[in-house]
Amino acid sequence: QRCKQEEADKLCPPGMEFTIRWSQELLIYKGSASAMILFIEKLDEQSIKYKDLSEMFGDPFHLPCMKAMGPNLLQKANALITNPTSRSSKWISTCYADPMTAANKPVSAEYFLYNMCNPIYFMEAMEFIPHDATVIEIAPNGFLLSVLKKGLPVECCVLAVEDSRFSPNNLDFFLEFTSRYFNNTVNPSLHNRPYLAPNNQPNFNIFF
Repeated sequence: QRCKQEEADKLCPPGMEFTIRWSQELLIYKGSASAMILFIEKLDEQSIKYKDLSEMFGDPFHLPCMKAMGPNLLQKANALITNPTSRSSKWISTCYADPMTAANKPVSAEYFLYNMCNPIYFMEAMEFIPHDATVIEIAPNGFLLSVLKKGLPVECCVLAVEDSRFSPNNLDFFLEFTSRYFNNTVNPSLHNRPYLAPNNQPNFNIFF
């Protein structure tokens, strides 16, 4: 069986924390190895379905323990983000239970630090996506494809620029993505568009 966050939180031993809500019944919890063992035992006792993602993650992101590193991280981030840009009212953030909290606010070092130290509310952000949208994941592995397809209306077209997990040839996958993109009556104008990326990050719009 599956369970919602309120039920899962009650089963958490000290040292386990809720970190990501993909959907009502698809949650990610992180914690120490000893706490994880206790947590899995409780899930087994309740016959609750789970998957151990230790091999995929193994990092402390979105956990309160990151706050101890806050001052040092903030100093480093401020050195990299010297001119924070403001987001429009269309900006939807997964950092807050109310995704519109970040609208019209600068994407600053403080914003990224908050992101690293607090849970992610992906489900809440998806509620703002139109029912007939073309949704594109720009990432190296297409990790969110299954989550997006399950969480969005069937009328949405969900695409990934790259999925290195299942495609042996990234160029073929990218060309397939491009054809599906245009077949969905999308006519993009990708030149001179600002992206939330480092200044020296190569831009993929040269391929269009």
